[in-house]
Amino acid sequence: MRWQSPVACGLIAAGLLGPARAEDVESPLVAQSAGEALRDGRLLLGLRPRFTWVDQDGRAQNAHWGSLRTTLGWQTLTVYGLRVTAEAIDVRHIDPQGAIDYTETPAYAGSIPGGPLYGPYTPGYYPLVVDPNTTDANRLFVDYTALPETLVRFGRQLVSIDNQRFIGAYDDAQLPQAFNGLFMQSTALRGTQLTAGYFARVRNSYAIQRQAHITVLNARFEPEPRLKLAGFGYLQNQAQTESVTGFSDNSNRIVGGRVWGAWRVRDETELVYSGELAQQRSYAGGDPLIRADYRRLGAGLTASSWYVRVDWERLGSNSGQYGFQTPLGSTQLFTGRTDVFATTPRIGLRDWRGTIGYSVSKAGLSIAFHRFRSDWSDTDLGHEVDVGVSWRFMPGLSATLEYADYRAGDATAGIPDTRKIWATLSYAY
Repeated sequence: MRWQSPVACGLIAAGLLGPARAEDVESPLVAQSAGEALRDGRLLLGLRPRFTWVDQDGRAQNAHWGSLRTTLGWQTLTVYGLRVTAEAIDVRHIDPQGAIDYTETPAYAGSIPGGPLYGPYTPGYYPLVVDPNTTDANRLFVDYTALPETLVRFGRQLVSIDNQRFIGAYDDAQLPQAFNGLFMQSTALRGTQLTAGYFARVRNSYAIQRQAHITVLNARFEPEPRLKLAGFGYLQNQAQTESVTGFSDNSNRIVGGRVWGAWRVRDETELVYSGELAQQRSYAGGDPLIRADYRRLGAGLTASSWYVRVDWERLGSNSGQYGFQTPLGSTQLFTGRTDVFATTPRIGLRDWRGTIGYSVSKAGLSIAFHRFRSDWSDTDLGHEVDVGVSWRFMPGLSATLEYADYRAGDATAGIPDTRKIWATLSYAY
């Protein structure tokens, strides 16, 4: 990590660093020199071994494999408003049996034939292995924090905005999604959070890295806990995304708004609600068929140890020719843990979801049920049950066991029955 010191020293010599404030010098997280900032920084270490089992119709055999995610890095203290974070990531397979690597599928190679109207989900397209063998820079950025209640970040970073529906780190995968560029977030205005960013490169969870021109804009206003509002615009000038649409150019823009909040009804119990509207259109030369709308409504009850809620989500369709896509979002948080709808079918998707959860001491349980239908032609797209159990041994060390079971609906949709089991141990220093 000695290479970081010249970076900080070079910035100082260039006059880009202002004088330290008195309150900064007194903080244990703020250094008085670049050498002290580097020396007294903190180690970043993470280990996540995981074992996965998959049973999918159309496969000759079940698949099972292990993988180990290792992250290692260093974060300096802040000096003159600057802080450097550098972290590498390595993902390795352990004894893969019967698995098909995503890089071996036609979807990766780009050879997408016409296929059924509902989307190319035939065997050989949907990957069983989402976690590729790879070593890469996971995070490598500089933070500037000298502005009041404002963060400016430049470099490779993991970005999650709002509920991660449209912009997320996809950290459920062993290799998270990373963005290269400039990110700014400010809470200087009371009750308001402003977020803006521009990214010139994106690495997805399959270790595919692409050049792009991605602009993110988000304004969030919280007049009170019972009412929170957000407006957003996400502009993605990127011809090839990982949405398997068959189009040569998938560049798109998403513009919309979100409202959510909570009312206390008794003791520790709150009534929560959320609503979201968005539209997706062709952008920067994207295919003219890219035209669809998005709707989401949800409500439930939460308490200190349990929650229950119901959500309805609609990813619209352009008359069966294109379904609303979220290629930069964390899809597995919304349309099922099997992730068979990582690409929205051309006929769109409607999802009724009921979830319940309970936690006691160090243990947690969550159960979700999805009922899927298409937005166009009202085709039965099946249902899914997701169950997760977690245990926290101590701060920084936890284990989870998850089961996801997707059962197909109409056979013409071409989506196979899929069952998955994950056993994961997570450690973070």
